[in-house]
Amino acid sequence: MSETKYTVLQRLRQQIGQVVSSAQLVQETGVSRTAVWKAVGALKKEGYPITAIQSGGYRLEADGDVLSSHEIQRRRRGHYLGATAFYRDEVSSTNSALRALAGTGDLSDGCLLVAGHQTAGRGRQGRSFYSPASSGLYFSFAICRPLSLQALRFLTMVVALGTSAGIGALCGVSPSIKWPNDLLLAGKKCCGILTECSLVAETGSLDYAVVGVGINVKETAFPPELVSVATALVGSAGRDISRSDLLDAVLTGIEQQLEQLFQENWAQIIQDYRQQMLYRGQQVSLHLPQGQRVQAQLLDIAEDGGLLIAREGRQEVLYSGDIFPVGQQ
Repeated sequence: MSETKYTVLQRLRQQIGQVVSSAQLVQETGVSRTAVWKAVGALKKEGYPITAIQSGGYRLEADGDVLSSHEIQRRRRGHYLGATAFYRDEVSSTNSALRALAGTGDLSDGCLLVAGHQTAGRGRQGRSFYSPASSGLYFSFAICRPLSLQALRFLTMVVALGTSAGIGALCGVSPSIKWPNDLLLAGKKCCGILTECSLVAETGSLDYAVVGVGINVKETAFPPELVSVATALVGSAGRDISRSDLLDAVLTGIEQQLEQLFQENWAQIIQDYRQQMLYRGQQVSLHLPQGQRVQAQLLDIAEDGGLLIAREGRQEVLYSGDIFPVGQQ
């Protein structure tokens, strides 16, 4: 069925917006009218906007905002990220679902998992990430190649840069980056990133890294506690946004930045990040992992990827924590 389904889809794509007769589809696919009808029904369930014509035929109205393993792999053929892709309608979190593949031997370098909905989306330090169905883009990818500790410190940074670039290319709006892992538009969060690593016990070297990205795409009724701090891309872009187009654009942006990482071009990464980093040179409130809350001046990104700050007359480099404008909790 799947082969027939995508053969029919490929034929309809050749004449988007035009009617392709049932007789043509039968002749060109070599299957029965009933098989064509079933294939079209399956495609419609996946979200492809296909109209059945009473006189006998079908019309693909547009490519549509479809996320599926087939669609992702079709778009990402020949790319590092997404050449192997999995789609799930619902998962607890894309990071957890992708990491589970490591136990079955199905996790490969550049492997991608996309979900339509996360029931327990996760952020840093055990926080949750609001992930309503069909309104956001939720995906994780794996890096299964040797990376230095230095590279791991820069990994979230380059993913943030690539995600911002992809959003800018497609939507015409460029989010700023709040260290270490949030993208903001007009002061509100539109995207979060979570990086998790598995190390080889005997050597301490990287087994694999999984990076999860969650983007608020379509306007939705955020919970009361998020209304003042969260936003969606469509509000800033002023138009509808296809999640499949956005996925392709963001993955392309991330791939370009990963090349800088793999080549250990730290100076370029820092320069690019510095241009988009929020609050540089400003007084900020720091929420440290130990529970402390202190004020400091955010100076820069350190040479090793940490956050360079000044407080109580001395400079420090932080590798974890959260920053907020003074007065915002």
